[in-house]
Amino acid sequence: MVNPDTPEWPGDTPFTCGWASLISAGASVNVSSFSSSPHVGTHADAPIHVREGWSGSHELSLDAFFGPAIVVDVSSLSKEINMEDLEKIQSLPRESKNLPVHHMLFSDNAAILENLDLRRVTPTMYELMAFPLKLMALDAAPVRAVLRQIVA
Repeated sequence: MVNPDTPEWPGDTPFTCGWASLISAGASVNVSSFSSSPHVGTHADAPIHVREGWSGSHELSLDAFFGPAIVVDVSSLSKEINMEDLEKIQSLPRESKNLPVHHMLFSDNAAILENLDLRRVTPTMYELMAFPLKLMALDAAPVRAVLRQIVA
């Protein structure tokens, strides 16, 4: 879910929403509007995000965002992964000026799905459907990710 409380990348455009017209104000229909960076919430990065001339969001392959997925529980690790650990790790990609992992993945035609919150998902096998919106030539596209449990 994306709402005004959804955090954005530092310095990026946050999600905002409003109304262009309201029935209560005499309009014939309610019409909403929103503004946001495509990186807010769950999204698929496009190769143009890290290199000029590479493909944009409208060229992302749907095949990469549909298929089997395994959700694993890492809570049994010998050391708990806490928010402090994640903040240390996050500060390294935020400080990076060349995003080497993005370049490596895109160079091998991999897809990048970011900000997928799986905290309330039971670890098991799923079918993932996370199709990016077909927005012309952006560096990322919002995604509505759905997991469907695979039943044997």
